[in-house]
Amino acid sequence: MASPAPRRLIVGLTGSSGAPFTVALLHALHALNVDTYLIVSRWGRTVLEQETNLQVADLQGLVRKVYSDDALDAPVSSGSVQYHGVVVLPCSMTTLARIAHGMADTLIARCAHVALKEHRRLILCIRETPLSVINLENALRVARAGGIIMPMTLSLYLEERTLDRLLHAFALRILALFGWVSVDMWRPDELG
Repeated sequence: MASPAPRRLIVGLTGSSGAPFTVALLHALHALNVDTYLIVSRWGRTVLEQETNLQVADLQGLVRKVYSDDALDAPVSSGSVQYHGVVVLPCSMTTLARIAHGMADTLIARCAHVALKEHRRLILCIRETPLSVINLENALRVARAGGIIMPMTLSLYLEERTLDRLLHAFALRILALFGWVSVDMWRPDELG
């Protein structure tokens, strides 16, 4: 009997505000030994530095490999590379529009396109507010194609509302969509 394939995920970091969410997700994936490939856009690098005081190099120990968003020849851009899905966190409205309209001119958009065509999980964590009709229509297009639109919201019902615990709870919600953690882990006494 063949052993199950390793858990493998692609995470895209765009230039929308919300890099602390990405860092929390990378820590949670690392703790679960998920083989993670990080793709960072040019503006994603800037926002990461501004919001977390981290450089992309500081995240190297949490992921298998880091790619630049313009590296369209990266192996992860191919549908023949097996992975469970793609999470774009945060997902800018520009990236959402690219994905909604099939424009695979960046590595993040290409991997999202591959996830949709291969029927793998695609989660776009949008942060923009308020949303225009164009944003909503783009989100609807992606959802109709099989993607999940997951706004970046914090679970304020937690008893301990430190920023770290709120970000960790959001990361667990993403992991639950892949079946890698149980819903029970969202309870405040089990957030660890």
